[in-house]
Amino acid sequence: MPRRAKKVAQAAIAASGDDVDMQPAANDAPFEPSAEDDAPAPPPAKKPKNRSALSKVKGRKGAMAVFNALPIDLIFDIASHLDPCDLYVLSRTCKVFRSVVTGTNSQALWQEARARVGLPELELPMTDLQYAHLLFGKGCTFCDRKNAGKPEPYFRARICTACMKDKFSDTYTTAGHSAVRKAAGDDLHPITMFCTVGNSHISRYGTQYRLADVTRVNADLKRRFPISSESYADRNWIAGRRDAQIYGREYASEPTTPAQKWYVEEMEAKVIARREDGDKLRTWLNNQERAKALSKEEIRKIRREDLERRFKAQGFTDDEFNWEWRKEALVKKPELLTQRMWAKNEPILKAKLLDIRRRRRQNIFGTCLAGAKAKRPFQLVYPDAEMAVKFPVLAALCNDLENPKPADQLFAENEEAILADVDAVIRDRLHGMLRDVGKAYAQLRQDQKNKATWRDDYIKNLTVSSVTLPRLPPWIPRDDTTPITATDEQVVAFFESTEFAYFTCKKCSIAKEGLGIVLHTTRPYACGNNYADGRICPPVDEWARCGRPDDKIQTDKKLLFRALYIKQQLDSAKRKCPDTTILEEAAKYDVEMDESKIYKVEAVCECEPTRTWYNGARQTKVTEMLSHFRKHVKVDTGKITKSTIRVDVSYSDAFRRAVSSARIRAGVPGARAFDDPFDPFDVFGGYDGGVNYDSYDGYDGYDGYDGYDGYDDDEGREECSIM
Repeated sequence: MPRRAKKVAQAAIAASGDDVDMQPAANDAPFEPSAEDDAPAPPPAKKPKNRSALSKVKGRKGAMAVFNALPIDLIFDIASHLDPCDLYVLSRTCKVFRSVVTGTNSQALWQEARARVGLPELELPMTDLQYAHLLFGKGCTFCDRKNAGKPEPYFRARICTACMKDKFSDTYTTAGHSAVRKAAGDDLHPITMFCTVGNSHISRYGTQYRLADVTRVNADLKRRFPISSESYADRNWIAGRRDAQIYGREYASEPTTPAQKWYVEEMEAKVIARREDGDKLRTWLNNQERAKALSKEEIRKIRREDLERRFKAQGFTDDEFNWEWRKEALVKKPELLTQRMWAKNEPILKAKLLDIRRRRRQNIFGTCLAGAKAKRPFQLVYPDAEMAVKFPVLAALCNDLENPKPADQLFAENEEAILADVDAVIRDRLHGMLRDVGKAYAQLRQDQKNKATWRDDYIKNLTVSSVTLPRLPPWIPRDDTTPITATDEQVVAFFESTEFAYFTCKKCSIAKEGLGIVLHTTRPYACGNNYADGRICPPVDEWARCGRPDDKIQTDKKLLFRALYIKQQLDSAKRKCPDTTILEEAAKYDVEMDESKIYKVEAVCECEPTRTWYNGARQTKVTEMLSHFRKHVKVDTGKITKSTIRVDVSYSDAFRRAVSSARIRAGVPGARAFDDPFDPFDVFGGYDGGVNYDSYDGYDGYDGYDGYDGYDDDEGREECSIM
């Protein structure tokens, strides 16, 4: 037993075994009062400071005094239950404990500790303390950094990132090879790198060598075996022998030269043992990292379950603990929850859960509204989920976060109030649009009665008397004071008929008919809205605005008059085409289709009459033609260019495809899907013309060389068709 430990143990035993004699001595005189007893008592001495906090006192008189007084056998018994990491920390505590873990009897203590954690025993010996420092220390071996080193099992040292970059180098990069050459003085012995310790290729920076070791080994080899032509043969022999050891092959030959024999006798066993020890330690370190990660996940799981249990007691449900909750930093923190942590983190996490509840309610309310609107008259223009939650009733339910009821239950309990709230806003908008239509119609009718002479701004020769006004429903008011007595169904039917319901948007000048203009201006991506890019819905007041001076939807007598004229032209066009070939083909192959679907009627704006309709506009809808008119205003001068409207009638694409399909079913040679044999500009083959792959391939058909398909004769065309 060490001398210091013996003294401490003996002192502790003596202090615990002596008793204090409280009896008076034999020669003590009896007590008699004296004159001094009548003197005033001296002031009380100051009370000594309380030194109960032993952790604040250093040395043997502090907290360590208790442990120093323990018997040495008891200390050994306690240390026999510790892991290598704890023994290493114990060795850095005081001299007594260091003598326990480094004494002559400590070897069995370390072996049991290493076996307890699965640490391998090394073939190349290290002291127990060195072994523990390699794995559980903190400082770098090659510099003064105290908390930066990482264990490198092949070097048997802890190396920080800075030292790894400055004092180590590789041999497979240009910079690394130059550093090794420079360390060897540009005179590297051929077998130096085989005798220098290097780490594994799967380490942090690949295979690295310490430059100081390269210098030392290179100088020793040049002294032992001067460089000659034989040295390069030795290098190849050592490389082959090392590869045979690594991959388990038989040796090619026995050593013959002095360098080869020296390597086999003195270096080979050390190299193999160091590599095997490094592999064992690397495996153990990897297992520890995986176990550490696993233990962290288990701690995170326990912490999350503890938090969820506490919040469930406050009324939160399983559905609210979603992926967003699990990704929260305070939830996945790898620390067990304490009461102090709970008091600090509860307000933050509760606010997070309430926000999740609010957004989850919004999504569920949107889904419920989509199902409930099916029976409402205004279902076509109902707001989407993002806009609906801004309405007063739904907004109040979304913000009532302390109510733990499920969202679908809340919607079912307040369904009538929610739908009535939305219907009122939509009704207000549509009624405002009705009043605008009624006022525009009244002004146009009054102009016709007065035989006004104004002409349209965009269409030539279009006067007030050019259009016969249809009758407007009597329940549509012609002013702002008459109440609207129509039912919601009548209002929707009027806008769906689109006979008078034509409106334009002030922001983009696009024209819409019926309920389309409502959708255009009330969706998050509505044109001209600053909130469009971020998908932020407009305020409810703006969503409901209609018939007001700042409303983006507008209609007037000229817009209504222009729309009625174009519609009248389209409706009065004769459904007949000059070319009757396709009708004959349809009759031949029994193609039946409604007459309204056979023809396609288009309004044509002849913007440049000299170049026909190619630079003009062909529109099949009235609103598309109305939107086209904004192109007639020159931006630089503001001048309006008028145009002439005419109507073209042709066969519809659906009718052409139906005839083409009938020809395919009939087995007509060369017929293909979407083949139009009646279009002279059809680039996908002519009528009964057979298969032709060169008509639009971008190379032969229109390349401007040898005719239509790029060949000089018919034989070439036939070969190309076969290919």
